[in-house]
Amino acid sequence: MAKLIDLLTFSGTLGDMVGCVGPNGFYVRKRPKKPAKPPTARQLETRAKMALVTSFLAPLRELIYLGFAQRGPASKAGAMGRAVSHALQAVVGTYPDLSIDPALIRLSRGNKDRLISPAVRLEGGVLRVTWIPHGNAMNAFGDDTVYAVAYHARDGVVIAGTDTRDAGEVHLNVSSGPPGSRLLVYAFAAERDGQRCSDSQFLGEITIP
Repeated sequence: MAKLIDLLTFSGTLGDMVGCVGPNGFYVRKRPKKPAKPPTARQLETRAKMALVTSFLAPLRELIYLGFAQRGPASKAGAMGRAVSHALQAVVGTYPDLSIDPALIRLSRGNKDRLISPAVRLEGGVLRVTWIPHGNAMNAFGDDTVYAVAYHARDGVVIAGTDTRDAGEVHLNVSSGPPGSRLLVYAFAAERDGQRCSDSQFLGEITIP
């Protein structure tokens, strides 16, 4: 139903037209039509994959904005689009029984050196993410920021921490997680100016006892 704003402007639907008032003024677009044919099996599969991927990545969006922004235009939509495009390759199974292989997910992409021998272990309520520090190189600096991430995908909970590449470890407090929580652990490095990142690395799955 349309709402009359003045004699020449309206908002809402009027016949097969839609009136909109945006930041740049009033404009009219054609009302989208419902498809005449039901979706094909291939279309249903594609939609299911997209829904699965976007749901998985949504809680991680702030990290994705950082990790993918350096590849192309530095926009949030562009960063998320690149992450989604990559994550679609992580969908496994046969429709409708689809799932995500967390080892194939990337939170960042870039040409900085990845962490050397990263590992993770749980000590009490603390996850210790460790790696071998190394001196300055062409694509790695001691003051690079390393991001460590523990992700509880089922509940959409993200726990993240940072330290320098030279520090060799980041501690994440996961003591508040309920027993049996399955945490997916990732890490990546970002240059001091935040313009370049390494490819993220999947360090494994940790279950809170």
